[in-house]
Amino acid sequence: MDWITIIGLLTLGIILIGLEVIFIPGSTFIGVLGFIATSCGIYFAYSEKGDISGHLAFGGSVLVSGLLLYIGLKAKMHKKMGLNDVIDGKSPNKLHIEIPIGTSGKSTSALRPSGQAQFDDNEFEVHSTFGFIDNNIEIEVVEIKDNKIFVKTKQ
Repeated sequence: MDWITIIGLLTLGIILIGLEVIFIPGSTFIGVLGFIATSCGIYFAYSEKGDISGHLAFGGSVLVSGLLLYIGLKAKMHKKMGLNDVIDGKSPNKLHIEIPIGTSGKSTSALRPSGQAQFDDNEFEVHSTFGFIDNNIEIEVVEIKDNKIFVKTKQ
């Protein structure tokens, strides 16, 4: 194997590793191909040209790959692959549900076991205390716990 092939493999491998680190981080496939090409170039340098050439090919590949990794980390390319948005809104701890226990209403959707119900022209999400309740059934509030309204069918 001649020097042109060995240098070509090393160059191709380092270019592919550079593409993986700097331009398309996270794809892995390009980086693996680069690692394989670089490894083949180093192997052929050792087996065909001797130890000194192999050491030079290995050292040069490690140096250039390390430099590419440093450049990629310094430019924070890895941050482009993750979600950086922060949700800083807060939900209220207590909602003021002003529906007295025993208030009558009507389910506006099927409660299986949760659904919608209307009380005094206001619609709320409610939870059935036992079983499913069909749409358009008279219900009444039996409990409000942790900002949840629990209902049962009116009898």
